[in-house]
Amino acid sequence: FRRVLFRSVMKKYVVIISFFILLGCVGKQNLDGLYKINSGKGWETDVKPSQLQNYIEWKDAINLLASNKVESVMQGHNLVVRIFLKNGEMFSTIEPDIDTIFLVIEQCGAPCENIMLITE
Repeated sequence: FRRVLFRSVMKKYVVIISFFILLGCVGKQNLDGLYKINSGKGWETDVKPSQLQNYIEWKDAINLLASNKVESVMQGHNLVVRIFLKNGEMFSTIEPDIDTIFLVIEQCGAPCENIMLITE
């Protein structure tokens, strides 16, 4: 009886541990894929990070998008993207190429489904 009970418990632990390992890998892969997206349209900017209010790196902006805390995103022709959070905070970043932010949001999935998109 002990042997059967032990095997049953061990199977449950293996399934639970495997699930969390798999879940962690899937989440990481999704973000890694988002970091690599680029529209490839060839736009350039002369805007420097030091010129932007509440500047964050592009990778950090993607992490923020995936956090389900973003209300809206505004893209400028100069590649500056402003990210407005549901709590009223705003962050700025520079996208690698024009419209890349929209591709990232499209690929992001559920956390980005209700983000309002604004472009000039």
